[in-house]
Amino acid sequence: MTVSIAIWSIAAGMVIAIFSVYYNRTILGSFVRTLIESGALSKGEAMTLAEAGYEKSFFIKRALKRGGMFRKIVFEIEDEIMVASEGHSFSARSKPIDLDTARFYVAKENRIMAEMRYDNKGVDVFGIVVSVILIAIFAYLATLFVPTLLEYIKAL
Repeated sequence: MTVSIAIWSIAAGMVIAIFSVYYNRTILGSFVRTLIESGALSKGEAMTLAEAGYEKSFFIKRALKRGGMFRKIVFEIEDEIMVASEGHSFSARSKPIDLDTARFYVAKENRIMAEMRYDNKGVDVFGIVVSVILIAIFAYLATLFVPTLLEYIKAL
C-alpha cells in the first residue's frame, strides 16, 4: 500500500464519519426530538409515524426496522423491554414491526441519553461542506509532503 492510498483512505473514513454524525443527529434525531417534544415518553403516549409526521420518511422507517442503536432509544409499544446494568432500557423484540400501525415512544429513563445523542446543535450543511473541503486539502497536502518526509527520515 502506498502512502498516498493510506492518506486518502483515512480522509475518506473521516468524511464517512462526518456524514454518519449528520445522518444520526439531523435525520434520525428529528424523529427522536419529535417524540420527546410531543410527550411520547411511555406506551400510553406513544405515536404512530403518521401522527409524528414521518409516515413517508424512508430513513426513519429503515432505522426502525433495523435493530441498531436507534432502536435502543425508540421503542414500539409491543417491544420486549430489557434493562441494562447501566440503568437504561433497550428492546429485545423478536417479531417484525408493522410500520403503518406501530406506535413509538422514547422511554423516560432514556430521555436524557436520547437528547444528548440526537441533539443537532452544531451540525449543519455548511459545517459539513467546510469539513469535507478541509479534509480534502489536508489529504492533498499530506500526499505531497509525507512521502518526502518519510524519505528524509529513512535517510537518517
